[in-house]
Amino acid sequence: MTNLLAINGSPRGRESNTDLLLQPYLAGAREAGATTETIYVTDLKINECRGCFTCWTATPGRCVFRDDMPAVLAKIKAADILVLGTPLYHYGMTARLKRLLERTLPLADPHIIKSGDHYTHPGRGDDFDSGMVLIANCGFPDRMHFSALEEHLRQLTKDRPERLLASILCAGGEILRHGTQAFDWYFAALHQAGKEIVAQGHLSTETTATLARELVPVEMYLQMANAYWDSQIKAEEHTDTLSGAGENGAAASTNPVTPGPGTIQAGEAPASPGQGIAAAGKPSPVSDSLTAGPAGNSGATPSPSERAPAAAVLPQNCREAVLGMPAVFNPAAAGNLQAVLQINLHGEGGGDYYLVIANGRCKAFEGRSPEATTTIDAPADVWLQIAREELDGAAALMQGLYRVTGDFSLMMQMNELFSGPATGTAAPAPARPAGPLPIPGMAWLSVAFLPWTLNWLGTGLNLNPLAGWAAPAVLALAIWLYRRLYNRPTWMDSITAVYFLVTGLLVLAGYNLSAAAADSSGNLVLGAAWLATLATAEPLTAAYSRWNYPAGLANNPLFLRTNAIITAVWGEAFLFMAVVALGMALMPGQKYLWLVLRYLPLVLAGVFTAWFPNWYPAHVAASGPRAV
Repeated sequence: MTNLLAINGSPRGRESNTDLLLQPYLAGAREAGATTETIYVTDLKINECRGCFTCWTATPGRCVFRDDMPAVLAKIKAADILVLGTPLYHYGMTARLKRLLERTLPLADPHIIKSGDHYTHPGRGDDFDSGMVLIANCGFPDRMHFSALEEHLRQLTKDRPERLLASILCAGGEILRHGTQAFDWYFAALHQAGKEIVAQGHLSTETTATLARELVPVEMYLQMANAYWDSQIKAEEHTDTLSGAGENGAAASTNPVTPGPGTIQAGEAPASPGQGIAAAGKPSPVSDSLTAGPAGNSGATPSPSERAPAAAVLPQNCREAVLGMPAVFNPAAAGNLQAVLQINLHGEGGGDYYLVIANGRCKAFEGRSPEATTTIDAPADVWLQIAREELDGAAALMQGLYRVTGDFSLMMQMNELFSGPATGTAAPAPARPAGPLPIPGMAWLSVAFLPWTLNWLGTGLNLNPLAGWAAPAVLALAIWLYRRLYNRPTWMDSITAVYFLVTGLLVLAGYNLSAAAADSSGNLVLGAAWLATLATAEPLTAAYSRWNYPAGLANNPLFLRTNAIITAVWGEAFLFMAVVALGMALMPGQKYLWLVLRYLPLVLAGVFTAWFPNWYPAHVAASGPRAV
């Protein structure tokens, strides 16, 4: 039976990313019939080798120190396979693991012999003759940074190169603990690697290729890592950001050769750049969840059939959710925006955070900013559900589950601001519907009224019936066909076409409508049509106003509720005008009163429409359930 000994050289021991890689590998080895044991160097007392060579001279094979190393040497001598696990520290193994390996000197004979083209110390008998596997991870997103560590292992096994059974090198390994099921494919490959090393002594080509794949695209990883380190820079720096200073960002904190807490070359960074992976905290529906899965390494990109299914990477807590937002910030969508978004989360797991958006950059900080332009107050559990997409953010706002004060326009941009940096381009709302006519979305509502305008002029001026009815019918049909061809007709387009085709045919058949009857019936049809759309998924004005906003806003409950109220106001205004038209016909002596009453609803509805869309969403956001 194969005896496998794993040595975890990470100072974080059982909580390390190194152990996250080792355990599925060891599980695979056990499945193939091996016995396994893991030694955590952080648990051991191992003195530094002092170079006295007593283990070669006075007490051959035995060190002068009486620490935990003799027991480790006994385990190494008994192992058939030795697995060295380490994060990458300054392009090599950790000092703890290096210290342990230096203390294996008693296993070597002091005599120098020539072996092939090089000189070496032979082992004592069969000591230290096991196969070796290297499992390492680092914070950089590419594998080239392991080259020095790989060379070290090659030197350790150069007497018998076949002893180096495999090198499993995980670039960007810190992200694994934050990916949940998104990286199941990688852990499965580690499990398979453990089986293959025990069963056949080497990795298959397929397993090797899988383990060499990128965990996430490099650009995405850089955004995540740098956003995290930005979030760790002291909060006072955000003032420089707002004033245009600090264009070089967090260059110092991400310098891979600068010692100290900011060094991210170590695969076991003291805090996780992988926290940035969550596309978190968006208060409106998100359709572009950040996903992670295998992508091609430097070489051929795997085909879709070769890729494991990707899964959404979700934040584990509110801190990850908020501090992860800069990782999916889209500078192109921000443009010249300068804002400070304060997010206050209360209850268990909560905290105070703020985002500074300026100069095309976004930084996250813990604490409260006196310069906040928009403030969100939410229970921590609600915000985490929104961040994990278990709760619709806009619906939660409508239900009063959290509140927003200050500049509400920032909330309307959240989906685009945090849509992800992958494309580097903004996703603005289309300026107009499809088709050759360069007419903006809202302008189509005016176009939809053109048949009505012709009809009102024709009947009001007692023109030829052809002008008052036939021409509007032809125009209404043309508008409907155009919309049908390039987009979809709105209720306004359809009802207008039906009304004028029917009334036009009646007029051609000799049933001419009086001006009063035409006025009253037309407004009655308009009012009924507008109010009828309140029973549909899209109130009538939303079909036009949605072109002024990002595409994702079209299904936003707050957007739909706002448009429903505006639609209801106009529908009631048209019905009132229908009643006024009848009054004018029945009591023509009150002409001026009727004229005032006829146009007053239009004026009031117009003023209301200009004011309400800005006031109502902010009122709901700030007032909670009382405003719904």
